[in-house]
Amino acid sequence: ALPSEYTFYLEKGSKLSGRIVDDSERPIVGAKVQIKTDGSFQLSELAKQNSPRPGGSRWLAEDGNAAITNDNGVWESFNAPSSVRNPQLGFKLLVDHPDFAGDRNWADYQTNQDITTEQLRNGTSTLVMDRGAVLRGTITGPDGVSVSKGLVIWVSNPDSADGVNETEIAEDGSFQLPNLEPGTYPITVLAPGYAPTQREVEISLGSPTCDFQLEAGNPIRLEIVDASGKPIPKASVSIVKWRGTEALYNDKLNASDSGISSRSDEHGIFAWDWAPSDGVEYRIHAAGYDFKRVTAIAKSEPHRIVLILPMMISGNVVDSTSSSPIGEFNVIPVKAFSPDWYSTDFQKNSVVLGGNGSYEIRFN
Repeated sequence: ALPSEYTFYLEKGSKLSGRIVDDSERPIVGAKVQIKTDGSFQLSELAKQNSPRPGGSRWLAEDGNAAITNDNGVWESFNAPSSVRNPQLGFKLLVDHPDFAGDRNWADYQTNQDITTEQLRNGTSTLVMDRGAVLRGTITGPDGVSVSKGLVIWVSNPDSADGVNETEIAEDGSFQLPNLEPGTYPITVLAPGYAPTQREVEISLGSPTCDFQLEAGNPIRLEIVDASGKPIPKASVSIVKWRGTEALYNDKLNASDSGISSRSDEHGIFAWDWAPSDGVEYRIHAAGYDFKRVTAIAKSEPHRIVLILPMMISGNVVDSTSSSPIGEFNVIPVKAFSPDWYSTDFQKNSVVLGGNGSYEIRFN
């Protein structure tokens, strides 16, 4: 039971700091520095008091709480765990600025420039950001007319990648990516009404403009029904992969809205009028049914997707001594991801209450 009163003891944080400059050693103002620890750490005895599983957050400065460099290019953060109790603990930085190439992954700059934990602790680190390369271009339709709405994405997994990884197409059909580290990027263009396209693009200093002419979109229909052929309304339809990437999406939490529907209508029809001509993998699910993964291509007639009921498991629970039925008990599903990796699902809608020595539980 929850206690009527509880006291949290917070340990005073330690300072981390450093300086960020350009390749001419001029300070960079307004650089965003996100910080996390590279592992778990020990808290003080007071902070652990009364806590059955004491621990601290690895995320020290992120998003709106990130450290920002001042006029001298200096950033500071004051909530690092104690170095006395955690002498081996390290820190990872994710550095970004709109006029420079930011980190593509955590600690890229930091690792390449041999910035140490000791330097971060004593404030002597100096990180040099590159100007990077900018990619510009235009998006047009099959008729050569400018496309005025859509997204240009430069990573293969925008939902799980760090930071912002897509930009909007301007009304005149132009786009410009932020300063990026030179290299090869999978550029994906999503524009309502036109078939998505994807191309590997080499971005370097002085890169020429990169233009895309889109083809007309292709209509696809998924007719989602149960085993008897009855339509299943409002079924969830998630795009899983396209061409081996997750850059084509319709339900990502950390990416801009793609404009693609993610549910079937009241008649069980999922409609998308600007799909690509090649196969897209979908995950389809509705409450009370087992999920299904299918790969489908656009064609004139609808694909019929049949969802089946989940597997039901039932049994008896008795006292091992008397063999009498046990009156009340919980049945809790345990997912076995591998022989040594089990996950017990204590969620309210997963636990089943058994009674009078019998139970029935549903599994996807």
